[in-house]
Amino acid sequence: IGKSTSIVASAASAFGMGYVINCGKKTGLLDAARRNDRFKWDTVRDEVQMEEALKEARRGCKDGAYKWIVIDDYNLYASWLEVALEDQTRNAKGEADGRRFWREYRKRLINILIRAFDFKAHFYVVSHYIETGGGLIEGQTEKTGEGVAPPFAGAARKEIPGMFADVVFMAPS
Repeated sequence: IGKSTSIVASAASAFGMGYVINCGKKTGLLDAARRNDRFKWDTVRDEVQMEEALKEARRGCKDGAYKWIVIDDYNLYASWLEVALEDQTRNAKGEADGRRFWREYRKRLINILIRAFDFKAHFYVVSHYIETGGGLIEGQTEKTGEGVAPPFAGAARKEIPGMFADVVFMAPS
């Protein structure tokens, strides 16, 4: 089974009812839903939907309805956010101003996680990964050594993983 189904099934088995903020494919949680019914989920495609999902998660945790929360495929939300913020900075020629959007991108992604860490529940974030190493690519955050990292852009690639005490890497077989 995949990473999302593994995490949802494990959390539901260990803790009971939970909530998934699904930033991935609309059908991405169907396998998990076929295996158990101890979670609710909402699909998130923009900042308004993310705020509504965070409110639902906070409310459910406060009321004791949710014992765990998952943000699934957070890197896909990050990709959407990057494009949305970049588009907001475009001038009349269609050129984006990275000085204005990269800092905001990092700030918003981290703010979501900081607020979620305050939920009175177990909290998981699922992300895809990229392999690092092989030198510096112009315009990207410097990569040192061999390894894997979440595919967030800029400084967020380094900062977000450091926010977590436990990281589980699931490699495809």
